[in-house]
Amino acid sequence: MALLLAGCAPDDAESLVKQTVAVMDETAQAMATVKDEASARAAVPRLQALARRRKLIEEKIATVKTPSQADQVELQKKYAARLAEVTGKLMQESVRVSAVPGGAGALDAMDPK
Repeated sequence: MALLLAGCAPDDAESLVKQTVAVMDETAQAMATVKDEASARAAVPRLQALARRRKLIEEKIATVKTPSQADQVELQKKYAARLAEVTGKLMQESVRVSAVPGGAGALDAMDPK
């Protein structure tokens, strides 16, 4: 969370954290649709779009002013549990999808180009 917030201005930090959590959650949901090779192929366009969105958010985070320590602490209190939850979902889905036929292609799609 601290790394996520390190480049955020106080006015933008909460919005960027919300956007990050949302894109992570949507990525986990898209990965959850992967059940076989056909569904893995079908998930690729959505996963690619989410990866591009995540990259844009990361670029925005890198360009804005770092919030104060107090603002960072407040945001951590507010979003740490949700961020940990979606991170866990993503990790769980990544492991599961890697074992699905065609899953490697779906996972590769999450690397923004």
